[in-house]
Amino acid sequence: MIFHKDWVPENWMPCDGRKVKFKKYAALAAVLGIKAPEGVGYVEDMPEDLEFNLPTIGSKHPDFNYIICVNGLFPIRA
Repeated sequence: MIFHKDWVPENWMPCDGRKVKFKKYAALAAVLGIKAPEGVGYVEDMPEDLEFNLPTIGSKHPDFNYIICVNGLFPIRA
């Protein structure tokens, strides 16, 4: 979602490529299609320092940026 740069709502982060902990954001990684490294089957088995990058999406307007929801209900596949 595109949002004004002055504020990011709770449970959202800017799409600026920042690193986040896989263990904390495993559901988000799944929604984004990011797979855990081979040999790691469950969130509980993941090392604490395992990370992935949020997408990097730039805005053409200097007062706005793209944000992504990082916490919420996991979508159900039909």
